[in-house]
Amino acid sequence: MPKHPKPDPLLLAIVRAREAERVWVDAWSAPPETTFDDVARRAGLEPLGDRWEAVKRAAAVDLLALLLHRDLAYGGVVVPAPRAREFAEGFVGLFGPEECRFATNRPLRGGRFAPSYDRATSYTFDAGVVVVGQERAGVLWVADED
Repeated sequence: MPKHPKPDPLLLAIVRAREAERVWVDAWSAPPETTFDDVARRAGLEPLGDRWEAVKRAAAVDLLALLLHRDLAYGGVVVPAPRAREFAEGFVGLFGPEECRFATNRPLRGGRFAPSYDRATSYTFDAGVVVVGQERAGVLWVADED
């Protein structure tokens, strides 16, 4: 009987902590030439093509920390800020210290989510980060409804 990989405890903790209509969080082995659209497709998100906005590692952590901390519809607290940042740093850390590529559909502007963006789901609100590292790719994405 084939063995199934054991779920990563960090990924499970993120899913359990972030109440939302839907949370996508996963990481898998992938070559560095994987595209952001490849990651989106594998996760079940809409590929955005040239509408992805590339962000640096620090910006990806900031975005994910806010995404986990605050509800997208009303801005209410979902996960305490220190815990949300810990989750964000842990998720980004899964891809190693080497160079990674990060992209989002909804970057931060002045510490807040940009008001206009391209949705990657059919939900009213969605945001997240797709990551492509040297050996792994992954996604942390959240969808909320009002």
